[in-house]
Amino acid sequence: MDKITARLLCALLRIVRSLLTPKYHAVRWNPKQSDLRRFTQSVVLITAYYHIQILAHNPFIKWTPDTGRYALRPTSTGDHTFSDTGPNFARSVVICTNAALACCDILEAQLKRAADGVIFVPTQISGAFASAVFLLVILYGTKANKDAFGGVRIDPARAMRAVRVSLDVIGKMSGSGVSGKSAWYVVITLKVKSP
Repeated sequence: MDKITARLLCALLRIVRSLLTPKYHAVRWNPKQSDLRRFTQSVVLITAYYHIQILAHNPFIKWTPDTGRYALRPTSTGDHTFSDTGPNFARSVVICTNAALACCDILEAQLKRAADGVIFVPTQISGAFASAVFLLVILYGTKANKDAFGGVRIDPARAMRAVRVSLDVIGKMSGSGVSGKSAWYVVITLKVKSP
């Protein structure tokens, strides 16, 4: 794995662990947080964390048309020793999948509290969009070829529910500008045009 990516992920992990200390108790993720402002802050922080995890690991996964499978991209040092069934590839796929599902779980908790007056922040569009697109790629890739992701499996019902949550969140923010509407149409098109 690229050294820069490893440093980024270590820094993110330190930040998340520091949020678990009593000093930052107010912004710690708690789905039952009574203060709506603190709840929104924690949602934005944790969804940003999962979005960055997807962004950090996703570039290491690429489609190889000659084999019809996904493989790990070489690092910036030119290291081509990773294989599509190696631990680094599987780890990147699993981390992206778990981050996408966790991001959608957080967004679902936020949607459930929307009637309470919880606000949605436009920056959440990118996390919802990245999660939905990654989950759809995993679903369609494993549907076309069971070994497309090195044998990594995902529950299709849970993944489609997560995509629906992402669409709902993006739809709630589609009035906030062109990016919301564009993201919504891209995800809908991907969802409808399944193989």
